[in-house]
Amino acid sequence: MRRAVALVLAALALSCAAPAYATRTVAVDAANAVHAFVVGTDGALYHAPPRDVLHRLGGSGLAQEPAAAVRDATGSLVVAARSEDGTISVLPGGEWSARVQVATGAAGSPDLILNQDGRLELFFRGVDGKLWTTRETVSGWSEAETLDGTLAGDPAAAVDSSGAVHVVARGTDGSLQHFTGGAWETSEASVTGDPALVRVPSVGLAAFARRADGALVRSSEDAGVFKAGVALASDAIAGTPAVVIDGLGRVRVFARGTDGTLLESTASGWTSLGGTLTGDPAAIRDQSGLVHVIAPSLGAAWVEFAQTGADTWEPTIRPLGDAAPPAEPPPVIVVPAPVPPPVIVSPVYPPKRLLVDLKADAKASKTSAVFKALTVRGVPAGATITATCAKGCKRPSLKFTNVTGTVSLKPFFAKRAKQGTLKVGTKIRVVVSAPNMIAAVKTLTVRARKAPTVATRCLAPGATVETLCAA
Repeated sequence: MRRAVALVLAALALSCAAPAYATRTVAVDAANAVHAFVVGTDGALYHAPPRDVLHRLGGSGLAQEPAAAVRDATGSLVVAARSEDGTISVLPGGEWSARVQVATGAAGSPDLILNQDGRLELFFRGVDGKLWTTRETVSGWSEAETLDGTLAGDPAAAVDSSGAVHVVARGTDGSLQHFTGGAWETSEASVTGDPALVRVPSVGLAAFARRADGALVRSSEDAGVFKAGVALASDAIAGTPAVVIDGLGRVRVFARGTDGTLLESTASGWTSLGGTLTGDPAAIRDQSGLVHVIAPSLGAAWVEFAQTGADTWEPTIRPLGDAAPPAEPPPVIVVPAPVPPPVIVSPVYPPKRLLVDLKADAKASKTSAVFKALTVRGVPAGATITATCAKGCKRPSLKFTNVTGTVSLKPFFAKRAKQGTLKVGTKIRVVVSAPNMIAAVKTLTVRARKAPTVATRCLAPGATVETLCAA
């Protein structure tokens, strides 16, 4: 009961100061000073107090879309945001630790308004494409209920001069859908972007949205029905416009241009205020009646455009900082003291002796010997054979590289000859070598009436003179 009475008294006290419509991203406190609430790149909620920069409030898993913000009947700021899993939470003061889950199954950004009776009411598009709502009660928040509809975009809500709640949204057929008094109306306006809704003093509600050709259209409410949209400017815009009533009661409309600059709608068309925007702007009026526009810029940065007078703007765009956690400090690089390279002493092994046989199949006579074959046998893999014949052979030398097994020296004889004849006294010197081995030196001498003799000596690695082989 006390809670109900407090809500009623607070609503009466703030009815004149409280806005008749809600805005996403921005809100004014009890002193009508401007606050901004945005979702960061890390899925947390960030807050920029009046004339300050963004600070991380906390949280995780929030969707990268506008959060709704409004001042409640007690003068406190309340934020509503959707998580990636479709859960909608209400955060008093934007504090993550104080969040209350009020709905599930949301497909887009919620909108939050303050009713004439001082209660907060939340609207959102469900994953079923219908409009859903939940409202503040004395004991908490009501169970979310569907209001039907066939929506393709996020809703915008406002309270008219009689206290009735109105909700507009883009329908799946491109029409402007309007809900109030428990019923849906379809406007003749055709839109391709989400609408912005505002209560114009002494006139009524007006919705602003982007048409298929990119032009901004205004659709005014008359007896519960929004009329067909009237184009306000032919130049194309991008995204959802922002609308605010300034201190003189005039409607001010802002949008992101196709070139990324902030545009303001005037009687002569669009006027560029500069900047480089990457998303939709949000606009609000402060305690002095001056307009503030807040929008995302490059990367995770946000910026603020603020008026200095009824029709003048601050000469520079004020940066609000990044809605992102601070960068990790660079790692401390510790350079270790140089370690001297290890001294590796390779073992020294004495070279092994290479053992081969020089075999001659020859028939000796008094003056010569007829050779049927002359081969080197037992040659290790990768060996090199160099054979020389100083006199009496058909060629003076032979060389074979990377050979193995049995190697024939028959090329010393005539080509195509099945056998060759060498005179008595002819010498053939054969050197068989391999890496890191003691080479074998075989010297064959042709003798009269006897088989040729083969003398064996050794040649150490790097040596040029052969020696007797060790036993």
